[in-house]
Amino acid sequence: MEWLQELLNNSTTPALTALILGLLTAMSPCPLATNIAAIGYISKDVEDGRRILRNGISYTLGRMVAYSTLGIALILLIRKGASAFGIQEVLAQWGTYLLGPMLMVIGIYMLIAKYVSFPQLGCHGWGGKRFRGWAGAFVLGVLFAMAFCPTSAVFYFGMLIPMSAYAHAGWLLPVVFALATAIPVVLVAWVLAFSVGKSCVFAGRDTCMCQNLYSLKGKRMDIKILGSGCSRCKKTYETVKRVVEEGQLEATVEYVTDIAKILDYNILSMPAIVIDGKVVLNGQVPTADKVRQLLEAGE
Repeated sequence: MEWLQELLNNSTTPALTALILGLLTAMSPCPLATNIAAIGYISKDVEDGRRILRNGISYTLGRMVAYSTLGIALILLIRKGASAFGIQEVLAQWGTYLLGPMLMVIGIYMLIAKYVSFPQLGCHGWGGKRFRGWAGAFVLGVLFAMAFCPTSAVFYFGMLIPMSAYAHAGWLLPVVFALATAIPVVLVAWVLAFSVGKSCVFAGRDTCMCQNLYSLKGKRMDIKILGSGCSRCKKTYETVKRVVEEGQLEATVEYVTDIAKILDYNILSMPAIVIDGKVVLNGQVPTADKVRQLLEAGE
């Protein structure tokens, strides 16, 4: 923190100053607490590094949208003669009444979503899981960006916005600030996913979290993914293929979209997974861990 503060005091470049302010904000008390919660949310699918990266990018975009939208509005007001601290006082007074209930509603939704049945329309159903994925990360980024504490409020309203209002291309400085606030979250989540994934190389079967399917080594398997070509079906195919490649299994993975062939399996919904001629799952998009369980059960 001290070296960042010293760097900030010596900075004469607006973009560098915005970057440092963002990093200091990410490590200030309230944003640090929300960042810990964001890390837990983004890295919950620890077996899927690509999903963590995607959620991390969505979280970052959410912060960028929030800070940039608010920043542009404030810059316009300041250039027309408004006071940055006066605006901050108004937001502090009314923001509590608006943001507090919003956070409560979103938090309650995230707690109960998995227990509520959401309607799905064919193969492209929305469902609660999608909202808890990249869309949930985006909303989380927007809401957490607006959760100012006294320290982060000084950095944003007292330093960043006045500088942005009179700097050349000042519209971009809130974007740089937002990127800096999200960097620690994305980096820590990615390191967690990478370290857990690689730990299987050194851990035994009983302690390995990734379940490398040692019992299936050398066993040939025929796996078919039945789908119509929708995003859910493609995602299922990619997940199964990745699990097979990571486990170094001798299995063929085929993506079947021919309706005539699909009808032979008498399934009612897609995507579906067929292992050695037996339908083991249909109508769901499985996680990598679920695919491993299906492969082991079909041993």
